[in-house]
Amino acid sequence: MGTETRRAKPTTGLKVTVVAEAPSPHQNLFFDAVARLGEVDLEVLFCRRVMPGRAGSGEGPRVARHRFLLKASIRGVPTNPTLTPELLASPERLPFLTSYHLPAMLGAGLALGALRRPWVFWTNTLPAPSDPFYWRAVRRWFLSRSSLCLTSGEAGRAALLEQGVRRERTQVLPFVVDTAWITREVDRISGEDPGLKTGPDGRAAMRCKLGIAPGVRALLFVGQMIRRKGIDVLLDALALLQQMPGPRPLLLAIGDGAELADFRAQATRLGIDEWVRFIPSMDNSGLPRYWAAADAFVLPSRVDAWPVVVVEALAAGLPVIGTDACGSVRDLVTPSNGFVARAGDVLSLAEALRGAMSADLAALRPLARASVAALGPEKVARDFTRVVEAAQRRHAP
Repeated sequence: MGTETRRAKPTTGLKVTVVAEAPSPHQNLFFDAVARLGEVDLEVLFCRRVMPGRAGSGEGPRVARHRFLLKASIRGVPTNPTLTPELLASPERLPFLTSYHLPAMLGAGLALGALRRPWVFWTNTLPAPSDPFYWRAVRRWFLSRSSLCLTSGEAGRAALLEQGVRRERTQVLPFVVDTAWITREVDRISGEDPGLKTGPDGRAAMRCKLGIAPGVRALLFVGQMIRRKGIDVLLDALALLQQMPGPRPLLLAIGDGAELADFRAQATRLGIDEWVRFIPSMDNSGLPRYWAAADAFVLPSRVDAWPVVVVEALAAGLPVIGTDACGSVRDLVTPSNGFVARAGDVLSLAEALRGAMSADLAALRPLARASVAALGPEKVARDFTRVVEAAQRRHAP
């Protein structure tokens, strides 16, 4: 059936089974934090080891108890035939289903709802408005059968409300980010922590290694090289910025994707290729030196449910330039830690970039870090306990 890790310390009372599509670093961090805290007896079931298009090792959490479910396929669609029977066989455990796109999770939610068994739907994604009518009807019934709907931010809550979920049946729990590790690594590389300083030049030495000229402001992007992320809009905005008075930023764009070649060609066509550097994707262990060297982070997405890279950038002390179509930008970015542009609007993004280039970005660094201080693993794990308690109260006799 799969691999099971060692158990964390014994727990009593609250028993939860989270059904996740596939492992991801941020989910694993959260699951381990819940297991270490010990307030909830947590078991995680993964429907598959790797999800297409998602970065990660494919390995589960280190501490939290977990298994990989038996996989099957129906006309090429992956499913897990043992999921529903397993959940029904453990009435003492509260199931959390993190998707309705996989047949196994959709079927489990419908079965639990039909039997009036308590369960929680947990998502950060927004439903596609172009879905056919029959699928929208199934989704509404699916959501109506859940005891509680959990989402990562206010944009997700708004989407649930639009689907007919009552506000009192919604809870918000943001993604977990190891903010302390990010802050520590950036300070170590920058030489801002005397106890961790690695060299006399700190941040300046790192910028020199990366080829960032003195006085140039460096913008950092991390994500997939796809149109949804708005890279084409960003390149157009950077070209427009060249025609405005003020400093020219250097863009460090980290990531891979199907449209990377198109974006490279666009930068050349716009005559800004010397101000744009495309860098291959890397895992989080390679990012601290870029966080330390950059002056601000930019996320120009056309739509993004709750991108966790915003939290990582803020934890690194980088002011964020994002769009109003990003859930975490809407929830976390204010004039004290960043700039917000209209999604898909080249002029709006150019103005936001221009504002960032003329701002005292160094003064925003401590405010950026403070804005996400509450999103560390232990705090979110404790909030998860409150969510479980709220779900149980809704089904108390």
